[in-house]
Amino acid sequence: MPNKTNTYNDKRKSDLQDLTQYISLHLSEPLDLTRLSSHCGLSVFQINRLFKQFVYQTPMQYIWRKRVLYGRRLIQSNPRIPLGDLASSLGFRHHSHFSRLFKSQLGMTPAKYSQKIRRLNTKQVNIVQEHPI
Repeated sequence: MPNKTNTYNDKRKSDLQDLTQYISLHLSEPLDLTRLSSHCGLSVFQINRLFKQFVYQTPMQYIWRKRVLYGRRLIQSNPRIPLGDLASSLGFRHHSHFSRLFKSQLGMTPAKYSQKIRRLNTKQVNIVQEHPI
């Protein structure tokens, strides 16, 4: 006979996987707890509890973290991307919110990070030009 606790935890983990996949697919869109609740059929309270239990952060902290990390990857692939456009494409209403979160999570502003990537790219190009194969 299956253990009720394990069955409950398996269901919660399945719900969490569904939510995190949904968040990843809709990262650039406005996401709030009401929308997540409508998607998965759980209450806002249940979603909060689920994230705190398994992810150790709130759903919004998780969303913001995913957006910042995705923003970092986009800057790496195109360091000249306008940061206002980047913030907007990641679902932030205000560039300043994105910049604050980026700095708090990664230790520098997106503008500084973009400059750093451009400098690294320039150094790599110079090395290749100096030492062609």
